[in-house]
Amino acid sequence: RPLLNPETIKEIIAEKAGDTLGDVFRRYRQIAEHQARIKKGKDVNFEEIYIQLGELANLSTDDLSALKRLEEDTEISLAQPRPAGIDLYRKAIATGKPVILISDMFLPREIIETCLKKVGIQNWHSIYLSNEVGMRKESGELYHYVLQQFNIKPNQLLMIGDNERSDVQIPCDMGASFIHLIRPVELARGLPRLTAIVNSVEDKQGEEKINSEIHLGLVINKNYASLSFDNFDFESLVIPDPYYQGYSLVGPLLLSFINWLLERVKEDQIDHLYFLSREGRLLKAVYDEWCYGRNDVPGSDYMVISRRAASVPSITSMEDILNIAKVEFYPDTIENFLFIRYGLRLPEEKWKRLSSKLGRSPNQLVTVQNKEINHLLPLLKILEEEIFTRSLEEKDGLWQYLSGLEIQRKSNPAVVDVGYSGSVQKYLNKLLDQRIHGYYLMTSESAQGVAEKYNVIARGCFYENLSKSTNMPILYKYSFELEKLMSYNEPQIQFYEPVQDGTVKGNFRELTNEEIASVKIQQN
Repeated sequence: RPLLNPETIKEIIAEKAGDTLGDVFRRYRQIAEHQARIKKGKDVNFEEIYIQLGELANLSTDDLSALKRLEEDTEISLAQPRPAGIDLYRKAIATGKPVILISDMFLPREIIETCLKKVGIQNWHSIYLSNEVGMRKESGELYHYVLQQFNIKPNQLLMIGDNERSDVQIPCDMGASFIHLIRPVELARGLPRLTAIVNSVEDKQGEEKINSEIHLGLVINKNYASLSFDNFDFESLVIPDPYYQGYSLVGPLLLSFINWLLERVKEDQIDHLYFLSREGRLLKAVYDEWCYGRNDVPGSDYMVISRRAASVPSITSMEDILNIAKVEFYPDTIENFLFIRYGLRLPEEKWKRLSSKLGRSPNQLVTVQNKEINHLLPLLKILEEEIFTRSLEEKDGLWQYLSGLEIQRKSNPAVVDVGYSGSVQKYLNKLLDQRIHGYYLMTSESAQGVAEKYNVIARGCFYENLSKSTNMPILYKYSFELEKLMSYNEPQIQFYEPVQDGTVKGNFRELTNEEIASVKIQQN
């Protein structure tokens, strides 16, 4: 089961049963099993437990049947394969020697066989269940019974199991051989970075405990279910491999975000979602998978847009031009700065005039840090008209692209992105003169400014209105790495331009060598 404690399954059943029946199940189920065993003097089966439960709780036949069916269905649904264990089982079958399955178990044989076949286990010689035989492994009696059935001595038996007492200590004391398949949760409990996490989840109560335990149980089972590990890194939180990092860290992060998103958009009456490129492609894939077959959730589209593609078409003043220039820019030529920031390609004659007037050459290096652009002000003022003209050209292309997404026809649309400042949301509100809301993993203080200025929603799932400080949450502190983990193998859009056939063409920035090299990691 994908749980830290197998008994938590009873809490899951109680939650599924609803308030009334659930409370009864929670209060009496374990007591009923204990009393039935005392009354019989040996192990009991499912039917006997439920007879005792009916007597204890004074339940009707229909209610008892409903609870019994719910427990059976839950057990089957939660049964998950441990691939390494199944592989070992098949190797045991291949020896040609009798392979038997023994278990201290109250569930009937039909349920056990259904669970086994569900995960590909078959061709066993025989099954011995404590509720059928009336003896248990934990007392040693079931082992003696099996030895008698096969007329063998303990040293002719190899026991394979995960319970430290009933599968290891007892057969070992009898003289049998054993292979201990340590439970993944016990391995995790002994690792420096997971001990506290396991303990904290086990201390939770109610529905929070169930959700946390299933989540952590799935992650631990995925990472630590092998029978052996090469080059084991005990200091890592999860196995340091792209697949395991995706399953254990990125997957739960995105799924919790999408679940939060669904709750918020329902509350805010959003009618359509636009997932922003490039991280939005993965977000949308998770959203679509999670909402498959549902008609009570907003529709979604993938919007290929960037801060660069939205900012220039939104220019209406010199202040807008300067704000675009203030974004951090690493050393590059001033010619590239003008193209990257504003889409400008100046002719040679223009550069000659700028060179004589300002001492600027196209190959001169420029840097922008801490929003300091005093060294660029004279140049930008001279180029103001060219930038305005370029803005209008790009605006036509972006308008045409957005029209194809029919965003103007939506009554209450929203964008979805990693975060943080809500820049694209701001530009869309300005450009479309329409209320466009925003939902993000996290937001900075700037997003709050967007919400207030345009009277829109700008929500953050994990954190809101963060400011840079030495005590930043780890998700925000490593936001760049998070974006790279979630990014998609497609270039960033720079601008759109209309073409003669009435369509629109996107102009994309070329992928860097580092981005191309990271594709394999993303795919894994």
